[in-house]
Amino acid sequence: MGKKILLGLLVLSAVCITVVLAGRVLIRHWETGLLEHKMARTTTGVVVDKQHVQFSPDQTTFLNDEGKPRPVDRWRKEQGEFRVFYTIDNFNQTPGHTPASLANAEQERFRKFGPRYTIVFEKEFLETSIGQRIEIVYRWATDREIEVITTNLKPGSPSK
Repeated sequence: MGKKILLGLLVLSAVCITVVLAGRVLIRHWETGLLEHKMARTTTGVVVDKQHVQFSPDQTTFLNDEGKPRPVDRWRKEQGEFRVFYTIDNFNQTPGHTPASLANAEQERFRKFGPRYTIVFEKEFLETSIGQRIEIVYRWATDREIEVITTNLKPGSPSK
């Protein structure tokens, strides 16, 4: 009887240790995945258009390049926005199947909302030309979405 209890305790201990180790492996895998998504990545793109957008005095919202409504601030009504539109070349900086998935999602976003844009100062607007290569720093949010952190219209110079 004593040997059965000892054997049962050993088996129970082994199961507990296995569960704890498996839990640690899963947590480590989850943390790694989370860090992959939070890491800033740099890719390239090309300027496809630029526009000085003016807002009417009674306009209260506009749709951003993700199709989300945003309030029209007073400075926007007074000065308008200098927008530089661009497309992203690739997402090859992400692991596994993600580059293709993100590229497909970006094409779908483009069909709905057109090219992405960044708002710049007038001087940058005037110095930027259509067809110009740019750097884009982004974060991989999901397999179907990215978050653009910054755009650098003059690759090789410090980004903003």
